[in-house]
Amino acid sequence: MRLLPLISLLLLTGVALAQDDSVTFHQTSTWATAGIGRGFMPGSGSLAGKIALSYQQGAHLYTVRVFSVSEFAIGVEHNLPSPDQWLVDYAVMYGRAWHRPTAYWSVSAGLGFVRGARRGALLNPLNLLDHESIGITTLGIAFDAHMFAVPVPHIGIGIAASSNLNPQKSFAGIMVCLHIGDID
Repeated sequence: MRLLPLISLLLLTGVALAQDDSVTFHQTSTWATAGIGRGFMPGSGSLAGKIALSYQQGAHLYTVRVFSVSEFAIGVEHNLPSPDQWLVDYAVMYGRAWHRPTAYWSVSAGLGFVRGARRGALLNPLNLLDHESIGITTLGIAFDAHMFAVPVPHIGIGIAASSNLNPQKSFAGIMVCLHIGDID
Protein backbone atom coordinates (compact mmCIF):
# COMPACT_ATOMS: atom_id res chain seq x y z
CA MET A 1 0.00 0.00 0.00
CA ARG A 2 1.37 3.40 -0.95
CA LEU A 3 0.36 4.94 2.39
CA LEU A 4 2.67 2.72 4.38
CA PRO A 5 5.81 4.90 4.01
CA LEU A 6 3.97 8.09 5.10
CA ILE A 7 2.19 6.42 8.01
CA SER A 8 5.48 4.79 9.06
CA LEU A 9 7.25 8.17 8.98
CA LEU A 10 4.53 9.80 11.07
CA LEU A 11 4.55 6.94 13.59
CA LEU A 12 8.35 6.83 13.86
CA THR A 13 8.47 10.61 14.34
CA GLY A 14 5.97 10.26 17.16
CA VAL A 15 7.91 7.43 18.82
CA ALA A 16 11.14 9.45 18.57
CA LEU A 17 9.45 12.49 20.10
CA ALA A 18 8.12 10.41 22.98
CA GLN A 19 11.75 9.77 23.98
CA ASP A 20 12.74 13.47 23.70
CA ASP A 21 12.69 15.32 27.04
CA SER A 22 12.43 18.72 25.31
CA VAL A 23 8.97 17.89 23.96
CA THR A 24 6.27 19.54 26.02
CA PHE A 25 2.65 18.66 26.71
CA HIS A 26 -0.18 21.10 27.22
CA GLN A 27 -2.20 20.47 30.35
CA THR A 28 -5.33 20.48 28.18
CA SER A 29 -6.06 21.44 24.57
CA THR A 30 -9.14 21.17 22.39
CA TRP A 31 -9.38 21.64 18.63
CA ALA A 32 -11.45 20.90 15.54
CA THR A 33 -9.95 19.48 12.34
CA ALA A 34 -11.18 19.55 8.74
CA GLY A 35 -9.27 18.02 5.86
CA ILE A 36 -9.48 17.06 2.21
CA GLY A 37 -7.18 14.98 0.03
CA ARG A 38 -6.61 11.74 -1.83
CA GLY A 39 -8.47 8.60 -0.83
CA PHE A 40 -7.59 4.98 -1.42
CA MET A 41 -9.96 2.02 -1.53
CA PRO A 42 -9.64 -1.28 -3.42
CA GLY A 43 -10.60 -0.94 -7.05
CA SER A 44 -10.75 2.85 -7.38
CA GLY A 45 -9.13 6.19 -6.77
CA SER A 46 -11.12 8.58 -4.69
CA LEU A 47 -11.49 11.79 -2.76
CA ALA A 48 -10.96 11.74 1.01
CA GLY A 49 -12.35 14.09 3.63
CA LYS A 50 -12.57 14.24 7.40
CA ILE A 51 -13.82 16.29 10.29
CA ALA A 52 -12.76 15.62 13.86
CA LEU A 53 -12.86 16.96 17.39
CA SER A 54 -9.84 16.30 19.61
CA TYR A 55 -9.17 16.76 23.30
CA GLN A 56 -5.63 16.45 24.64
CA GLN A 57 -4.82 16.09 28.33
CA GLY A 58 -1.09 15.83 28.86
CA ALA A 59 0.14 13.31 26.30
CA HIS A 60 -3.27 11.60 26.07
CA LEU A 61 -5.36 12.37 22.99
CA TYR A 62 -9.09 11.60 22.64
CA THR A 63 -10.67 12.07 19.21
CA VAL A 64 -14.08 11.68 17.61
CA ARG A 65 -13.91 11.72 13.81
CA VAL A 66 -15.91 11.25 10.63
CA PHE A 67 -13.70 10.11 7.74
CA SER A 68 -14.96 9.44 4.23
CA VAL A 69 -13.69 8.31 0.85
CA SER A 70 -15.75 8.46 -2.31
CA GLU A 71 -15.14 7.96 -6.02
CA PHE A 72 -14.71 11.34 -7.63
CA ALA A 73 -14.01 12.33 -11.22
CA ILE A 74 -14.85 15.60 -12.96
CA GLY A 75 -15.81 15.49 -16.62
CA VAL A 76 -15.72 11.69 -17.04
CA GLU A 77 -18.80 10.65 -15.05
CA HIS A 78 -20.44 9.01 -18.07
CA ASN A 79 -17.41 6.68 -18.45
CA LEU A 80 -17.40 5.43 -14.85
CA PRO A 81 -19.23 2.36 -13.64
CA SER A 82 -22.26 3.10 -11.50
CA PRO A 83 -23.15 3.32 -8.72
CA ASP A 84 -20.35 5.31 -7.10
CA GLN A 85 -18.47 3.53 -4.33
CA TRP A 86 -18.22 5.37 -1.01
CA LEU A 87 -17.25 4.61 2.58
CA VAL A 88 -17.64 6.58 5.81
CA ASP A 89 -16.35 5.73 9.26
CA TYR A 90 -17.56 7.23 12.52
CA ALA A 91 -14.74 6.60 14.97
CA VAL A 92 -13.82 7.10 18.62
CA MET A 93 -10.07 6.97 19.13
CA TYR A 94 -7.39 7.21 21.78
CA GLY A 95 -3.82 8.19 21.03
CA ARG A 96 -0.70 10.03 22.04
CA ALA A 97 0.25 13.58 21.07
CA TRP A 98 3.52 15.47 21.19
CA HIS A 99 3.96 19.21 21.03
CA ARG A 100 6.72 21.71 20.39
CA PRO A 101 6.11 25.47 20.41
CA THR A 102 4.96 25.56 16.77
CA ALA A 103 4.25 21.92 15.89
CA TYR A 104 2.15 18.91 16.88
CA TRP A 105 2.43 15.18 16.13
CA SER A 106 -0.09 12.56 17.06
CA VAL A 107 -1.03 8.93 16.46
CA SER A 108 -4.38 7.41 17.40
CA ALA A 109 -6.34 4.19 17.02
CA GLY A 110 -9.84 3.17 17.95
CA LEU A 111 -13.13 1.65 16.92
CA GLY A 112 -14.94 2.84 13.80
CA PHE A 113 -18.47 2.14 12.59
CA VAL A 114 -18.37 1.89 8.78
CA ARG A 115 -21.18 2.50 6.28
CA GLY A 116 -20.93 2.64 2.52
CA ALA A 117 -21.72 1.15 -0.86
CA ARG A 118 -19.75 -0.91 -3.32
CA ARG A 119 -20.49 -2.18 -6.80
CA GLY A 120 -21.84 -5.69 -7.18
CA ALA A 121 -22.86 -7.78 -10.19
CA LEU A 122 -23.40 -6.35 -13.65
CA LEU A 123 -27.11 -5.54 -14.11
CA ASN A 124 -27.27 -5.07 -17.86
CA PRO A 125 -24.96 -6.94 -20.26
CA LEU A 126 -25.60 -4.23 -22.88
CA ASN A 127 -24.39 -1.52 -20.50
CA LEU A 128 -21.08 -2.56 -18.94
CA LEU A 129 -21.17 0.41 -16.57
CA ASP A 130 -24.41 -0.50 -14.77
CA HIS A 131 -23.89 -2.56 -11.59
CA GLU A 132 -25.95 -3.38 -8.53
CA SER A 133 -25.29 -1.41 -5.34
CA ILE A 134 -24.32 -3.44 -2.28
CA GLY A 135 -24.57 -1.73 1.10
CA ILE A 136 -21.75 -2.04 3.61
CA THR A 137 -22.21 -1.86 7.38
CA THR A 138 -19.43 -3.14 9.62
CA LEU A 139 -17.03 -2.34 12.44
CA GLY A 140 -13.37 -1.61 11.80
CA ILE A 141 -10.19 -0.43 13.44
CA ALA A 142 -9.64 3.28 12.83
CA PHE A 143 -6.16 4.83 12.62
CA ASP A 144 -5.00 8.46 12.42
CA ALA A 145 -1.58 10.09 12.24
CA HIS A 146 -1.18 13.88 12.18
CA MET A 147 1.70 16.26 11.79
CA PHE A 148 0.90 19.98 11.76
CA ALA A 149 2.48 23.38 12.27
CA VAL A 150 0.94 26.22 14.26
CA PRO A 151 1.99 29.36 12.33
CA VAL A 152 -0.35 31.69 14.25
CA PRO A 153 -2.10 31.22 17.61
CA HIS A 154 -5.10 28.86 17.51
CA ILE A 155 -4.61 27.81 13.85
CA GLY A 156 -2.66 24.83 12.58
CA ILE A 157 -2.10 23.43 9.11
CA GLY A 158 -0.58 20.09 8.24
CA ILE A 159 -1.03 16.60 6.87
CA ALA A 160 -2.95 13.62 8.14
CA ALA A 161 -3.04 9.95 7.22
CA SER A 162 -6.29 8.20 8.15
CA SER A 163 -7.49 4.67 7.58
CA ASN A 164 -10.02 2.08 8.58
CA LEU A 165 -9.24 -1.64 8.48
CA ASN A 166 -12.39 -3.75 8.35
CA PRO A 167 -13.56 -7.12 6.98
CA GLN A 168 -15.73 -5.61 4.20
CA LYS A 169 -13.66 -2.95 2.40
CA SER A 170 -10.72 -1.23 4.07
CA PHE A 171 -9.88 2.33 3.03
CA ALA A 172 -7.39 5.13 3.69
CA GLY A 173 -6.56 8.71 2.82
CA ILE A 174 -3.86 11.38 2.93
CA MET A 175 -5.21 14.88 3.55
CA VAL A 176 -4.19 18.47 4.02
CA CYS A 177 -5.88 19.57 7.25
CA LEU A 178 -6.79 22.79 9.00
CA HIS A 179 -6.84 22.70 12.82
CA ILE A 180 -8.61 25.40 14.82
CA GLY A 181 -8.74 25.67 18.61
CA ASP A 182 -6.60 25.78 21.73
CA ILE A 183 -3.40 24.60 20.06
CA ASP A 184 -0.86 27.40 20.53
